Amino acid sequence: MNEATYTYAVLAFLAVCLAVWLRTERDRARRGERLIAATRRMAAGDLEARAGVRGHDPLGVLADAIGQMASRLKTLEGTLE
Repeated sequence: MNEATYTYAVLAFLAVCLAVWLRTERDRARRGERLIAATRRMAAGDLEARAGVRGHDPLGVLADAIGQMASRLKTLEGTLE
């Protein structure tokens, strides 16, 4: 393999890595935005709101915890009424 071919191969690999990273970050940002929107709806009183964010990563775990908290608040609200 000559030097030019090696250089192009390395550049192609780096371009693929960059594209994958950008897609991952865009997906993470969208999931974060959905979680923020659902949390704001809950804060406004809509305890049925859910973000639809799932997974074992930190955003998925946080979304699950917030959903559990909203369910518990809904139960307590019903008890108080």
